[in-house]
Amino acid sequence: MSRLRLNIRSKQSDSISDEFVIDGELIEGPDKCTETGRISFRLSLSERQDLRWYWEDYGDSNEPQADVRAERIERLLPLIGTRLFTAVFPDESQLASLWKRVRNIADLRVEIVAEDIDSDLLPWELMRASDGSYVAIEANEFVRVMPGTPEELLLSDERIRVLLVISRPFMHRDVSYQAVAHRILENVRRKVPNADFAVLRPPTLERMEAVLRKASTDTHPFQIVHFDGHGEYVDATKLDPDLFTGSPIAGRRSYLLFERPIPRS
Repeated sequence: MSRLRLNIRSKQSDSISDEFVIDGELIEGPDKCTETGRISFRLSLSERQDLRWYWEDYGDSNEPQADVRAERIERLLPLIGTRLFTAVFPDESQLASLWKRVRNIADLRVEIVAEDIDSDLLPWELMRASDGSYVAIEANEFVRVMPGTPEELLLSDERIRVLLVISRPFMHRDVSYQAVAHRILENVRRKVPNADFAVLRPPTLERMEAVLRKASTDTHPFQIVHFDGHGEYVDATKLDPDLFTGSPIAGRRSYLLFERPIPRS
């Protein structure tokens, strides 16, 4: 599989910036082509607020005009995507020449490596080419990768072990886990046919800690832990403290939602 990796960093590390440096790498087997570009891209405050509301609040919104607002934002999404793509791959630029080489690659993986918060907050998944196609949809794979992640997983002689943590706290209102798990199994087994998969049951935090600890003690650790579930961005001090595993911290933070064991009467 060919890979296009975009390493993105803000030009100003000590303040909010709309100037970024992008190192683009196209890896095709043993061959690597690298191009660098400097881009300028800014989302207005209202655009940031609209995107956050649409992705985080709209599904649970009781606002009388929620659907009207959502329709307005949905018309905005492709415009933002086109602006972002044009900023990253401007005509006649080095990065544009890199994009011309990859656009006809059927088996392409696009990796976004955001090296700071300003870069990470941009909606890279919305990038939309001039022909109206979305990069995230046209690519075989489109992922965000943590800085410092190896380009390839170094495999040992042992079997690869994968732990699937599938948390469905909303029960029947949640998407079926098969919809996500099937693709994970398919992709991993395509590259590592003898991989072992384990599904965490019950999918609680306590059970996950116990399973990972035992696997480490038995010297058969999991190389991959995949969490398939929900998260919340909340101020824990304003909610029931029993919902959290540690002491609530003031201010809005991100939390993963695990299931809770059903008490036995």
